[in-house]
Amino acid sequence: MDPLFIQVVCSFAPEPIEIVTRIILPAIRVAFGLIWVALVPAEMLEVSSGLGYLILDCRDRLAYGEPKGVLLVIGLIA
Repeated sequence: MDPLFIQVVCSFAPEPIEIVTRIILPAIRVAFGLIWVALVPAEMLEVSSGLGYLILDCRDRLAYGEPKGVLLVIGLIA
């Protein structure tokens, strides 16, 4: 997170809890989402186990119904 954002918010004299709840926590939530989006495709590269591998394995076996369950698990973990 760019420290400039905190400086801009501080110019409005917020309470410390407002900085945390309105700036820092939403930024962390977005960061976790982006990390998760990068993690699943990265897991698909040159692996022999894991959720990403299972998706690729289902594709190779033409078992198109199984990845729905895997994607559901990924969503629940996220």
